[in-house]
Amino acid sequence: MVTTLRKAWRILSEKGPKIFARRVNARLAALVTRAVPATAVIDDPERDDATATPVLLISTPGSESLALNTPETPRLAVQLHVYFSDIAAELLDALNHIPYPYDCFISTDSDAKANTIQALFANCTARQVQLAVLPNRGRDIAPLLTQLSPVINDYRYIAHAHTKRSVHVEWGDEWRHWLLNNTFGQADYLRALLAHFEELPELGIIIPETFPRIRAHLLWDHTQTQVRQLLDRLNLPNFVSLPGIPLFPAGDFFWARTAAVRPLFELHLSANDFEPEDGQIRLTLAHVIERSWKYLAQGMGYDCAVLRNASSPGITPAMTIT
Repeated sequence: MVTTLRKAWRILSEKGPKIFARRVNARLAALVTRAVPATAVIDDPERDDATATPVLLISTPGSESLALNTPETPRLAVQLHVYFSDIAAELLDALNHIPYPYDCFISTDSDAKANTIQALFANCTARQVQLAVLPNRGRDIAPLLTQLSPVINDYRYIAHAHTKRSVHVEWGDEWRHWLLNNTFGQADYLRALLAHFEELPELGIIIPETFPRIRAHLLWDHTQTQVRQLLDRLNLPNFVSLPGIPLFPAGDFFWARTAAVRPLFELHLSANDFEPEDGQIRLTLAHVIERSWKYLAQGMGYDCAVLRNASSPGITPAMTIT
């Protein structure tokens, strides 16, 4: 107790009352979430998908895939949501590592930002860049669904990333850099990642290893009922068993096989289906969908893999793949 009080006093003294209150609220939210009894929507309350799924470490270059080397008809599509245009250059650098032909779709929320992005992405290696100005609603998820729904069947694989800043924590930039490195990394890393997809037809979605600072918060956060309702609404061919602790791409950076996630895009959700933007950090449709990706793929008969770039330190023992 004394140690806890000393730590609390240190945070209050050094960080100020706002940061202190934020830390307390986050801790209480985590405790409340863990204390909620398993409801009917949780089929296996003892299962912990977050720790049961092995982390695969990519440390060697992947083999070239002739099937993905199709300049005239790219098999890859990358969707970026750029709300913070001042860090769009980080996303551009990440995309330019992609070693195969791809198309790039970018969303933002104002004409001024669009002009900045258009000038910057003149240096993008994509075959084509399509830029759309969309309402600031549904965070990065509504723009992802809006832009890719009409073209989802044109591609074998899709990737998603955004200018994640996480202003409610002090390490938001560190989190974004982790996600970019483990989602795109370097050309050799991406060859290996995409080779993993090509060699394992049952693999539906690849997510980066969870950022170490948020590992303890990888929870349903009261979304399990909405996740079950969404999965039921999609009428998936396989029943999906929901665990006590979920696995999901925290931060919403991932690669997916189109066939594994297509039903969500075919639902044709629009910005109006999402809550108005009010700085929410939980309990929105975007948070529900973030926690649904693995289980959507599972319902379509596909597996999920968690990957770590060898250049990321990580905190979990990893299995090296070559």
